[in-house]
Amino acid sequence: KAQKIAKARLKNAFLYFQESKPEQFYSEISLTLFGYMEDKLGIQKSELTIDTAVEKLTSNEVEESLRNRIKNTLETCEFIRFSPGFEKTSAMQEMYNTTRDIIVALEEDLASKGGGKRQA
Repeated sequence: KAQKIAKARLKNAFLYFQESKPEQFYSEISLTLFGYMEDKLGIQKSELTIDTAVEKLTSNEVEESLRNRIKNTLETCEFIRFSPGFEKTSAMQEMYNTTRDIIVALEEDLASKGGGKRQA
């Protein structure tokens, strides 16, 4: 379920990319990653922050390099979304590719460990 929803959100993000709508694009990318981790790791929406996501990824024994990629991507996305005057369109393709690759890698990593939603 989490992967299916993430793919749909990525599709929406790509449409925003094609339409040169960076605010909507980065918002959808953020929702994609946060929503995926919320569903896959069983994190309550009210408790979901970058730090709680990283803690949950750690408790699920997700590789450190992947945890770092996820954290960096979320932080970059949030920075771009909320920085006035920041040129937002240049990094959209890279952000899209990175997010897609993270979801695939996280799905594989969690599947190899039993699927996620372990209690911390």
